[in-house]
Amino acid sequence: MVFLLFSLLILGLSLTGAGCLAGRLFGFRSVRNPWIFWWFGFFIVSTLSLFSSLFFPVNKISLIVFFIIGIIGLPFLYREYKQFIAHESKTLITIFIYIAVAFLFGIAFLLPVTDLMGAYDTALYHAQTVRWINEYGTPPGLGNLHTRLAFNSSWLSFAALFDNGPWDNRSECILPALCWIGAFLYFFHELLFARKKGVQLYAFCILVWSLHSVVHIYPNLFYDMPVHVINAIVALEAYYILTGTPNKPLEEKTNGITGILMLSAGAFMIKPIGAVSLLFTGILACFLLLQSKRPFIAWVKIFCPAAFALFVWMIRNILLSGYPLYPLPVLPLPLDWTMTHAAAQGNYTAILGWARMPGPGYLESLNNGFLFWFKPWLTENLSSRNFIVWTAFPFLLSTFFWVLVVRVARNKKAFFFMIWSNLNILYWFLAAPDSRFGNGFFWVTLALSLLFLFPSEAGFHFSVLWNNKIIRWTFRYVWILAIIGSMGMTVLSSKRSFFTIGFAQSFPVKEYTVESDTPFTIWIPVETGEDRTGNSPLPSAPGPVNLEMRKHGDLGQGFRHILHD
Repeated sequence: MVFLLFSLLILGLSLTGAGCLAGRLFGFRSVRNPWIFWWFGFFIVSTLSLFSSLFFPVNKISLIVFFIIGIIGLPFLYREYKQFIAHESKTLITIFIYIAVAFLFGIAFLLPVTDLMGAYDTALYHAQTVRWINEYGTPPGLGNLHTRLAFNSSWLSFAALFDNGPWDNRSECILPALCWIGAFLYFFHELLFARKKGVQLYAFCILVWSLHSVVHIYPNLFYDMPVHVINAIVALEAYYILTGTPNKPLEEKTNGITGILMLSAGAFMIKPIGAVSLLFTGILACFLLLQSKRPFIAWVKIFCPAAFALFVWMIRNILLSGYPLYPLPVLPLPLDWTMTHAAAQGNYTAILGWARMPGPGYLESLNNGFLFWFKPWLTENLSSRNFIVWTAFPFLLSTFFWVLVVRVARNKKAFFFMIWSNLNILYWFLAAPDSRFGNGFFWVTLALSLLFLFPSEAGFHFSVLWNNKIIRWTFRYVWILAIIGSMGMTVLSSKRSFFTIGFAQSFPVKEYTVESDTPFTIWIPVETGEDRTGNSPLPSAPGPVNLEMRKHGDLGQGFRHILHD
């Protein structure tokens, strides 16, 4: 717990400092919500980590560079906060600090478990991906060793950066904590300091969804939730851009476009489920730039950061699999390490089919009609309380509120966000309709409907509660008890550590010799039917493979598929 607390403070400050520096370089500043720099930090750091991995391992040297960038940005961060504090209520700032500290302790209580072997996909390929980036960077044709190793997520390159030094093999605890702390700080700030009821309701909806996810948090490197957090931030920032001060010059509204383009590109690079938001932020950027008649150089400046990041992501895709848009099995390049179409297509159909009909018969969902899989899918989900509460309920409620918005407001801007948010849901449904991958879209849709249902009403001022002496002192006593209680429960728990956190472990593996012109050894699971190797030595695979090293004895040169007669 203690180790995690100090780690989050050090890494969080450095991340926000790096984001503030990036904001300065690209002309984006925000005194309205300084915590957006936390997420700019993620964008710039994960992009640099992806870029670095193309040439060399992301190791301790990379971590030192990250801290240097963060330290350089801290003076700018200090100026932003100083400017913000000068214009805000001291009472609200006090409330914010109290709640933020309590949330930090809550995260530090939930995550420092000693056993990090509970997350299936993390043991299947996340931990291995991080290890490859740490030790070799981006070996060409890594997908030939294991198709999942070709999944190119900036979240895992981000994890690889922090999986060094004191945090070696501990990114499974660090990454979820950074994600949810960044989400909480941004949206709790909006809840407290927003002047309008609609924005407060938006923030409240996202916080409810976030806190539900935090209660069920455990060490993992899953990257579904960060996409939804960033999508929620991008939607709100886009709302601020489009509904700013009426008399504000139109060209000033384009200042924030660089920021939301960077964030939406960052979300897409985590997982392509963010494609719709990337498309709509691009449309919004083009609309504002055309309307304000900005010169060509302005277009270049605004689109360049996001375009560069997406270019790096695509180049790394090509290196890992030979497919620029992998796992989409299209446009294979004639490279000696390119995965076979059968392997790429098999992986893609598994993604599509498993979410529709989990189990051995998942391919039937693709070979038969829509109703074949939709009826059992609907029956299964409607029997799940989690689906009803966290997916169906916000969808039905948002549909009702959007009808009210359309009938009452008749706002063209509202139509834009309604289409955007509902296309996110449609894309999720067509791509991988598993509620674990998409429930965040439903809460953003609900939040946006409330945002436009109450566009102008004054927000609630939380200092009213704090000014009540009974409420204030009761809160302080509960706050102290919660902090002490979280530390005491950590000390007494047999599954958690008060001073440190667990580390990623290897599953039981054995050596297997791959027969090729130059035979070599890989690690495969000991147990028959097991496909996870966890944090085992490199190279590891779920089972026997049909490949060869591109350069004998050099894992950094990657692998190619071979055909036997």
